Amino acid sequence: MGKSRLSEDGVLAEFTGDEAIVLDTEAGRYHPLNATATFIWKALENDQSDEEIVEGVVGEFDVTRERAAESLRTFLSDLATRGFLREPSSETAT
Repeated sequence: MGKSRLSEDGVLAEFTGDEAIVLDTEAGRYHPLNATATFIWKALENDQSDEEIVEGVVGEFDVTRERAAESLRTFLSDLATRGFLREPSSETAT
């Protein structure tokens, strides 16, 4: 497995049950995560692919594949906007 897509710089996550709180230490802001977002966050920490995450969301939350994929896209976009995702590595570029 490679490195997680989540940034480790200035971001802390605290899990309680099926929800989490993410602290952006640089901005001094807390971001609560619902059960779906927490599931995706943990999957990202475990370096799961988008396909693996979508399949996991479908199984865990009994939603359609399309809904799971949309939830993932929306959450990844939000994480990117907040600077919580790593920049793609130049080592993987061709």
